[in-house]
Amino acid sequence: MRLTYLQERLATGSLPLLVAFLIASALWWLPSADTAAATTGGLWDGVPGLLTPFGGRLAGYILLLLALLLLGAVTVHHAVIRVHSTFYLTLFLLLAAVAQPHTLQGGNVSACCLAATFYFLFRTYQGVEPVGDVFRGFFFYGLATLAVPPLLLLLPVLLLMQTGFHHLSPRTLCAALIGALLPYWFLGGYAYTIGEWDLLLRQLAAVVRFSPTDYSTLTTPAIATLALTLLLTLWSIIHYARNSFLDKIRTRTCIYYILSTEALLWVLLAFQPVLYPSLVAPLTACASLLAGHYFAVTRDRRSGIGLLVTLALIAALYLLDVWTQLYSSF
Repeated sequence: MRLTYLQERLATGSLPLLVAFLIASALWWLPSADTAAATTGGLWDGVPGLLTPFGGRLAGYILLLLALLLLGAVTVHHAVIRVHSTFYLTLFLLLAAVAQPHTLQGGNVSACCLAATFYFLFRTYQGVEPVGDVFRGFFFYGLATLAVPPLLLLLPVLLLMQTGFHHLSPRTLCAALIGALLPYWFLGGYAYTIGEWDLLLRQLAAVVRFSPTDYSTLTTPAIATLALTLLLTLWSIIHYARNSFLDKIRTRTCIYYILSTEALLWVLLAFQPVLYPSLVAPLTACASLLAGHYFAVTRDRRSGIGLLVTLALIAALYLLDVWTQLYSSF
């Protein structure tokens, strides 16, 4: 009974979220925190260099909070979790702060854009006129691909996934394609204006530029973070496969979309581990929604123990990350 009560307080209370916010903020601003971002070969690589180290750290922190607000909007407006819960936000804060490079980088931009994509595409469920929301959703997806170019490879699968929300008519298909490619249209217009077509060509070339599959690029904290994220995802999937009938059809469709998106990100990361700094933020966002759903709707001894184990593992990740950073500074 006490374990169930503790789980309920952690899953629904505002105090755990406040504590997670303070812990994540403190870790983010540690002087020894990692500030190295990934390079993708696209235009985004030059953007962080325009800021000072403090400016880059501040911009990354603001984007972290923006992603937090967008994930909250997705869950509240579309009832992704059928009960009141804040634990998915707590999980996202804790995992993102320990996993993301603490600077402005493509990963935190793609996490914000991915949450915005979820928000608009979930609104199209059995919509009479879904064209506008389809366009907006894929426009934010297109912005995410500017920051992380290989994400554009997921476009055909994301188009097929839309059939879970509405009938994929020629109008909605065109709206999705125009929305996804509109950022590149703007980029092409800018390149034409300044007479440097190399800007657009370099961005498109980065989409299909593949690095050797070398897992030695992953550090020990990165491997530990990925292992915990994958464990949370798999555990949530197993639970949801047994209890999905308790949710409404719309909620199930949204969760399956989140799950499918995370699976695509895992496949991309498996072939391109060098993209870890850019993909870890959207990965943790999806995993936090799935694990947050599990801990919010399940009230038994097993889920209570799982919650405590999860928090203990996150604490161990924090200690490992701080120790690694301090050790490397000497």
